[in-house]
Amino acid sequence: MKSKIFIAISLVLVLSLTIISKERSKPYLSMNDLTDTASPSYVPYPFPDTDAKIIEDLKYCINAIYSNEANSFDYSLQKNTNILIKFMRKDPGLEVKKIVKVKNRIAEMWSDYSYLVILYDKETGIYARAALEANGIVIGYTVSSEKKPPVKPLKSKDEIIGLLSAKKSIEEAGIAKIELMAYGIAYASPICPIYQVFMKDGSEYFIDYNENIFKKHADMPLVGDTSSFIEKERAKLNHGDRSLYDSLNDKLIVLRKS
Repeated sequence: MKSKIFIAISLVLVLSLTIISKERSKPYLSMNDLTDTASPSYVPYPFPDTDAKIIEDLKYCINAIYSNEANSFDYSLQKNTNILIKFMRKDPGLEVKKIVKVKNRIAEMWSDYSYLVILYDKETGIYARAALEANGIVIGYTVSSEKKPPVKPLKSKDEIIGLLSAKKSIEEAGIAKIELMAYGIAYASPICPIYQVFMKDGSEYFIDYNENIFKKHADMPLVGDTSSFIEKERAKLNHGDRSLYDSLNDKLIVLRKS
């Protein structure tokens, strides 16, 4: 029960946290927390370094959320729509489509990366996404439901290049680097990170979860109160433009719809 409470709290934190710090947080869990089977934050493989270990940690965390609750209202409500619950079956019928590292620019996340897992239900054709901290603890997930649109698969770097080529006539030869980045909770989160494309000429493009393409317009160092500054600058944005708060470098990145 404690394990379920811990993970539930972790999910709430990653979904609702307000980013206000510019320094990387210290690890909040020790190796003993992760390896002691009596600990509420135990995972089978602390700091997983292979795809198989990442999946085992994901299975354990999901099972911990729903175990001993087979007759609960929450389980009954989701058992036919939340494909992650299938992890509790011996033959879940889920295909792991991708496991990728996401670089985090979120100071409250103590590690500079997390893992994004893309799952596919071969029976229903439904996708799911789950994010794990570097230590193996689940920090959030999203699945399809009657009230939410279908979860999208993760585009490959080749598909991102194709989007840029089709919409902006950008060729692969002009690209220096492509990275998956997480900047915030509500937008460009570890669950739905943003592709950041660094061009050889020094310019940068961003492609979000919904395939919107933005070009970096400005880097703005924060002045005064962080929340007030961000709120004021976001109010100035043109319709369709966005901004990202890099809380490690304490700056606001202004993105112009491209």
